[in-house]
Amino acid sequence: MSVAANLTCYPQLQSLVDQGYRVLTWNQPLRDLIQRDLALAARDQSLWPSHPVMSIDQWLKQLIDDWQWQDQGQFWQQHRRLSAFENELLWQSIIETSPYNDGLLAVRPMANLAAAAHRLLHQWQIPDPTTWRSEHADSNAFQTWYQQFQQLCQPPDEQHCLTESQCVDRLIGAIRSGQFKLIDQKIAIVEAGDWTSQQHKFLDTCREQGCEVKTFGEVASVASLKLARNTDPHHVWTQLSDHLKSVSMSSESEGQTIGLIHPDITNLVPTIVRQVDQFQIHHWQRQSLSDHDLIRTALLLVKCLDQPVTLDELGTILRATWLDQTPARASIRSQWEWRLREQGAPTLYLAKLKLPLELD
Repeated sequence: MSVAANLTCYPQLQSLVDQGYRVLTWNQPLRDLIQRDLALAARDQSLWPSHPVMSIDQWLKQLIDDWQWQDQGQFWQQHRRLSAFENELLWQSIIETSPYNDGLLAVRPMANLAAAAHRLLHQWQIPDPTTWRSEHADSNAFQTWYQQFQQLCQPPDEQHCLTESQCVDRLIGAIRSGQFKLIDQKIAIVEAGDWTSQQHKFLDTCREQGCEVKTFGEVASVASLKLARNTDPHHVWTQLSDHLKSVSMSSESEGQTIGLIHPDITNLVPTIVRQVDQFQIHHWQRQSLSDHDLIRTALLLVKCLDQPVTLDELGTILRATWLDQTPARASIRSQWEWRLREQGAPTLYLAKLKLPLELD
């Protein structure tokens, strides 16, 4: 059972998605799981489901990009009005000094064409051409000319690079002043983490502008269980040994997901222990492994993933790690190695999937 399935208001959330709501989560792993479950619920067979679920950081970045692109268009219309003659001379100068002018029969007609294309880009709000991927010489030439034109005509106060926080503050100001209008008018927030004061300020701004914002409570299954990447492994294993002595292996698990959210070893160990017991490891040569070894294995493999891992998924990893050498085991292990590589797991962790599994 995944995170989304454990949402106390999951049916309502699914209904809101059908009504066109933008679903926002605190972090990317939670977003991935909710989007996956919404896709399954909708019988979506696509590899990349298109449901409107985003992390708050991802959404803000998209809005900032949209606003900056729109702001460039407004700048051209309001703040830096070049005469037709000045505009033509500027484009001619750029084209004449570029490496793409060798094959041109005449620079002036091409300058007029480039200027017209530049105007249409802003009028039609076409994405920044410098992000296009093309091997066509004409496209590459226009990308080069466009970039030079933007640099020459960029306002002086935009020459420096703004921080992400400054961009969000300016975006809030643009929304409140009416310079930028939000496309998403219906927002559903899934709270499962510490939202920053700036993020709360932005959401309050959305409400002020008439956006309908619905808030869901904590996700019941998402415990604070992230193992920090800079945690000393030896210290972790010492803590594990101490806690294992006082934890009942028969306790019922409080959740169905091992999340990666908070470096609290006190909460981490009992939950891992209870969930390892649910794996029925005794069926997978449980008697030959100590509890300490099982926990070391679980923590190592969970740590190398950058998203929550369900019970079934972690069970598959453990089976692939500890079962005897068989073709089935090799197949399972290769599948997980592929998945870890896709998620950017270091080669060091991939090597540890081989027997014998050693952490130190």
